[in-house]
Formats: sequence, structure tokens, C-alpha cells
Amino acid sequence: MTSKSLFRCFACAIGLLCTNNLSSQNLLSGYPWTTGTGSVIGYNHIGSASHNIREYDYDHVNDNALVWRVVSNESGLTNGGWTGYQIPIDNNKSYRFSLWIKRMDSNEGQDRFGWNDNGNFRILNLDGSQATHAYFWYGNLPITNRWYLLVGYIHKKDYTSQTHLGKIYDGVTGQAVLDITDYKFKNTATSIGLQARIYSNTDPLVGIQFHKPRIDVVNGEEPPINHLLNINTDTELIFAYDYAGNQKQRFYCGEANCEIPEPPAGRPGIDQNENVSEAITQEPSLENGIFISPNPTSGKFTIKLSNTDFNINGTVNIYNSSGSLLEHMDIKQPAKTIEVDLGDAPTGIYFVHLHTDDGNSTTKKIIKN
Repeated sequence: MTSKSLFRCFACAIGLLCTNNLSSQNLLSGYPWTTGTGSVIGYNHIGSASHNIREYDYDHVNDNALVWRVVSNESGLTNGGWTGYQIPIDNNKSYRFSLWIKRMDSNEGQDRFGWNDNGNFRILNLDGSQATHAYFWYGNLPITNRWYLLVGYIHKKDYTSQTHLGKIYDGVTGQAVLDITDYKFKNTATSIGLQARIYSNTDPLVGIQFHKPRIDVVNGEEPPINHLLNINTDTELIFAYDYAGNQKQRFYCGEANCEIPEPPAGRPGIDQNENVSEAITQEPSLENGIFISPNPTSGKFTIKLSNTDFNINGTVNIYNSSGSLLEHMDIKQPAKTIEVDLGDAPTGIYFVHLHTDDGNSTTKKIIKN
């Protein structure tokens, strides 16, 4: 199960919109994929429409996710994929482009991951020369039938470093396996897009999948690479209860080999290997003045603190029903209300784990219809 969660954090006392969250950083969040074939708003298909298919499949952590799959016809498909719409940019800022890619069955042809500026020639190599092609990387991924995270950068116009930061990360190990090319903007650049495709393939058995395209401003608020990778199998929620059955502790273990504190006196904590959904079903719908509505939801819902002296602060995490961490948000400005949009996530059960500035944390169950 996956979430293209779009968080908006409101400081109710002053009525200002905060952007200190993970998903609002994604400049492509306004163009969510929907199931179907061919083009969709924000993405123009390449090649035959019927061979560009958006459907649910499994991502790199075996969660159900919406992917863009390119398939061949009987004689082979030479091109497939998409070119993204232009979005406005500030050429005084740097931008990070990322996408998950999995090549299936064969390495015939090339996989291509790049940018699109509508042929305006407003992108430069790091040495200041004109970029002659629109790709961070093209070639073959190391292993077929495995997801890889591709991360490329276009830097601000006055960027002077010759160091390329772009990498390809293995979706199983999380390790960087290939370096890729960085660019920088000309002073005339005003917009940019993202593109991905399979090129020059003649093998009718070949297919390729794309997942989670995003563009982030590089400003310190963009999610770290390890959050994009999200492959820590030790991520888990630990629960403890007193003898009356009241929950006394929730502990988020977000790092491998982290130390789990002793539960407070009372009934022992639930074993960390137990399904998180079984633990959270014991939680009431209202706890410590924290409301979630509507629940169930068709996508959007609100977390609200009512009649409390504390605020949401620190972190907010979204989990699937098996306890895998899907999204992470750092709250840097205390807030009474957070709006969440599960976007194109499939139906099912999700869990929102949040911290408050009185030193406590809570986990709320939300059902997506």
C-alpha cells in the first residue's frame, strides 16, 4: 500500500499555511496519476497509448502502489513512457528530480531518466557549456526485475561546483550503485519538467515500470534520500499498556538497531513483530482531545487538537496496515490542525503517528474508502 500524501499544516492562532512537510515539497503533487492508459493530466505519453498503462502493482517494499507500466506489442515497441508538463521554477534555486524505475525481463534498448524544457536550450552542463541532451542518465540498470531510485539535480544558475550529486540507488540494499549527471540552469530558464522512457527496444518481452515521480526544491526542507528509499525493515511501532488496558507508551523505532525503552509499569508491551493493526484496534477514536474526521474518508481528512494546551510538533508519520512507514513529515511550527490527503492511495487502513509538544505521542487509525 502506498500514499502520495499531501500534508498541509495550519498554525490556527495566526491562520498561516506552513510548508514544513514532506509531500507539499513535491512540485508534481498537483498531477497525481490515475489508473488508465495513455496520457494523464501532467504527463504526455510516448509511443502507443494502449501500451502505456497505469495500474496497481507492488513497489520496492512489496506494498500495493500505482505504477506506470510500458509494455511491448508483438513486434516490439521502440518507445514508451512519458514527458511531464512544464512547471515554473526560480533559476536562483536548485531542484532535485527523483523517480523509481524497474526494468522487467530484459535489458534490450535503453532506460532514460531526464528533464524536459520544451527544447528551449536553457539547461547547461556544470562547466557552463550547452547541454546537448535532456537526460540525467540513460542505459541499463544493473539487475532486471528490481526497483531502483534515480535521483538527479539541476542546480541554480550561479552554481560553480563541478561535483555531480546525482545517484542511482538499489531498492533492496539502499546503496548508491551508479553516478549520474547534474546540470544547472541558464539565467533565462523559467520552467522545467520531468521525463522517463524506454528507448530503442525491439524485444517484445520487455517491459518497464515507473513509480513516484517528484521534483523538490533543494532548500533544506526536501525529504532526505533515506526517506525516499524507505526500506528500513526495522521500522516499527511498539505499544505498552497498564493493567487496566490503557495505553501508556507508543515508541517509534525509525532506525535500524535502535534501542527500545522499557515500557512503563503495567502490562508488558506488545511484541514488535506483532501486526500493528492488531495493536491499534484497542485505541479509542478520541484520545487526549485529538480528533480525526471524516473517518472513513474518500481521501482527505483533518487531524485536529481541540481544548488542549499542547500542539502537534516534531514528527508525523503515515503507516500502512502492516506497520511499514510510508511517509514522514517534520513539523517545525507547532500547529493545532493538519490536513492530510491520501491522494491516489488504494482503499484500506492507514495509521497516523504524531507527536505533541507536551512530550507525548499518539497513533490514530484512518480508513480509506
